[in-house]
Amino acid sequence: MAAIKYSRQREAIKHYLASTKEHPTADTVYLHVKEDFPNISLGTVYRNLNLLTDIGEAIKIPTPDGGMLFRTIIFSVQAVDGYWIWNWI
Repeated sequence: MAAIKYSRQREAIKHYLASTKEHPTADTVYLHVKEDFPNISLGTVYRNLNLLTDIGEAIKIPTPDGGMLFRTIIFSVQAVDGYWIWNWI
């Protein structure tokens, strides 16, 4: 895969995903990121969320109604009694 160009908007999306304890929809991400980037479009949020999932920095969680929730892949690792414990943050 080619190098991905840095984007302040994408970083804001990642920051929001990492800072919330919820599994937000794209619409919720859009509403929060729009506070700092008033000209961002919902399409831009969707494209960046899909890119983040494609490159393994976020996951999509399907909902029963056909929607999609998102979560960053941020975790901590610790050794306990010889076992590695992975914790979602």
